[in-house]
Amino acid sequence: MGALLGCACALPMVIRIKLQVLPPGAHPISRPPTVTLHLRFFDGGNAFSDFKVQQLLPRLAEVSDKIIGLTARFVHLASFDAEPDDRTLERLAQLLTYGDPCSNEHLEAQAAGATALLVMPRLGTVSPWAS
Repeated sequence: MGALLGCACALPMVIRIKLQVLPPGAHPISRPPTVTLHLRFFDGGNAFSDFKVQQLLPRLAEVSDKIIGLTARFVHLASFDAEPDDRTLERLAQLLTYGDPCSNEHLEAQAAGATALLVMPRLGTVSPWAS
């Protein structure tokens, strides 16, 4: 089981990153160690209530008459220092399941290829309150 390095709110994938860490006095041509960061995405529930959508949609329509709908959902990104086991992934999925589930409207719009806008904290932010 890998240790959870971080979890942020923003497709299973693995990203391999090579970092060169030199001890004092080491020559920079020596072979750098390979660090593998294991990332997992967890889909969350609705990010906006129906009331919030009713507030935002008219304001967005003023910007462009092509905006005819608005849905939003949470997506959580967790990084591990090693491949996480199934039990860890299941437990994290349970912890990240909260609030109203994602609406069918959102899932249908996503499946139809609707334009998506991702809003996320800047790189390195641990929590929304860290800034």
